[in-house]
Amino acid sequence: MNKKTIFPILISCAFFLSSCGQAKKDFSSYKSETISYCNSYVDETTSGWNRVCNLNPVRTSTNKSVYPFDSDLIYASFPLQELDVETIYDIEDKMGGTFVSLHKEFDRHYDYLNEDQTKISNLKVLNESYGTNKAIHVDKDLYDLLKLSVDLGVFSNNRFNIAIGDLSSFWDEVIAYNNDQVSSRYYIDPLLEDEESLALKARWNQLKQELPTAEELKELLVFDDQNQTVTFKKYKNVERVSLTLGGIGKGYAVGKAAEKLISAKYDYGFISGASSSNIMLGNRKDNTPWTIGISSPFQMDFDMGGYLTLDGYSLISTSGDSAHMYYLPTTNNQYIIRHHIINPATGESMNEFRKVTLVSKTISSQIMDALSTIMMNTKEEDLKDTFSLIRSTYGDIEGIFQKNNEDETIGYYYVTKGLKDQFTVNEENTHLSEVFSYEF
Repeated sequence: MNKKTIFPILISCAFFLSSCGQAKKDFSSYKSETISYCNSYVDETTSGWNRVCNLNPVRTSTNKSVYPFDSDLIYASFPLQELDVETIYDIEDKMGGTFVSLHKEFDRHYDYLNEDQTKISNLKVLNESYGTNKAIHVDKDLYDLLKLSVDLGVFSNNRFNIAIGDLSSFWDEVIAYNNDQVSSRYYIDPLLEDEESLALKARWNQLKQELPTAEELKELLVFDDQNQTVTFKKYKNVERVSLTLGGIGKGYAVGKAAEKLISAKYDYGFISGASSSNIMLGNRKDNTPWTIGISSPFQMDFDMGGYLTLDGYSLISTSGDSAHMYYLPTTNNQYIIRHHIINPATGESMNEFRKVTLVSKTISSQIMDALSTIMMNTKEEDLKDTFSLIRSTYGDIEGIFQKNNEDETIGYYYVTKGLKDQFTVNEENTHLSEVFSYEF
């Protein structure tokens, strides 16, 4: 395989820490002024990437600068092309503007202001209205995405639930704390019996009890299509319920950005939403297939685990445990992986798969984003039935499901029937790899 043709996004949860710097908009030159992974640049030949980072920061109402969707690895790339500087900036504006505006709507942590200095009615505002019976008017993107998210929660039998905000924040804090304790190996975890861990367990149990199911959430959120308002009703005697769009919002934004770029005839490239939500906008410029690197199911393996060949417009969504996680030691030299993808049905992360990569040409990017989360929360024995239900409800889909053995020396790739001839392992990877096919 000619590796020069590889689309070298690691299809995984991104493990790079970087920042996309801002370039001054001077069309006489285009120079990268960043030391990060995500560099925007124009290649003078037709063999380069012509990568365009999302260089638009988001300013909160208190003038704090944040990255759209908490990621500085969102970019578009147009290999095998010769693009002028003005075109690069046009791509940047179309993509960056989309991510900035949607981030403001979907953010549950910060307030943002309109141009007239009035507060944007975003997800944070809706969460703050919980239990007040106030009808909150929101923009169409947020309105539509909330309705879709509720439907996906019911469809998934509670494996996807946007009411999981506080439980998700709980695990984010536990994971961050334990990652800071790696050198001392002193962990706190709801499974442990020390005083701090027992306090965690009490809080964890409370959050699980206060979490409405997806079916219950459907009754709590009242949608008024005529006025485009949402009323967030009180759940039992629970003081607070927090909605989050973390498992679907970025996918929605990637899809909207792709629509703008394709409409402007920028359809020979791809958009990478921090490696987890990706869209190949069309064929490559030379009409050859895309060759996509699939990372291996190991925490710190920077080698490609395998290669997936796709042609034309394709949507790719990946969920995995490698970006935000820790290993909890247990007895007999075993461990449990605690990661950021929380199963609402159990209140904790599953250890069924290390990574899930889904591919479709017909399902929308936002639904794909949610489906990869749902698949991470699905037992292998239920995959066939789940795929059958997805295909009959949303459209055609294929997948790669990754595991590894207990001592992390062998990576296993389980591939659905439609990708059987399109996926090959990287024989040069330092870890052994085995590929198995699902007959569905």
